[in-house]
Amino acid sequence: MLTGFSSPARTLLYVIGQIAGSAVGALALKIVVAESVAEKYGLGGCYLKNTIYADGVVQEVGIEPGPGLLAEFVFTLVVLFIAFSIALDPKQFQVTGPILAPFMIGAVVALMSFMSGGLMAVNGGYTGAGLNPARCFGPAVAMGGSLWDGHWVFWAGPFLSALAIGVIYHAIPPHHVELYRSRADIFTQIGNMIKGKSTASE
Repeated sequence: MLTGFSSPARTLLYVIGQIAGSAVGALALKIVVAESVAEKYGLGGCYLKNTIYADGVVQEVGIEPGPGLLAEFVFTLVVLFIAFSIALDPKQFQVTGPILAPFMIGAVVALMSFMSGGLMAVNGGYTGAGLNPARCFGPAVAMGGSLWDGHWVFWAGPFLSALAIGVIYHAIPPHHVELYRSRADIFTQIGNMIKGKSTASE
């Protein structure tokens, strides 16, 4: 929305769909997995801190909201920047194409997940950057408890990253928003590529 790629109404529907789908999926997962597994892994939810039992002593380990917010902002910003630079920029899309672009974005998401998750080795209870608020929201709804502690961080970080991307693509030359207004060309190119392959196979 901030880059002119999506209307406010479409963005709102997209956000509602994501968080609703996340909640339904997490509740369904809670039903089918063992309670002990759900409690142990929090259905894949997002923690800043968690409680562990070591040598009969209860310890709370993890990171504070400040460092967590910074990590969420930085790692999500990298993912968004790559996505807009490679896939959503019509000029770059002509180079990467409909196959390489999604692969590269997926690789970056995986890399950011592993890198942020590496902080867990040092800080114990931290599960790494969520990269998408919906991924954290569903498990929090289904499991509750400590998954809500610092939950705002997993919303604020991506939101600030989105603002930063909006500034980058609106305020810093070249003004890519003009390219996004021709975004239909991307889907036209994909259609033409598919048609071309179908014709060649026949």
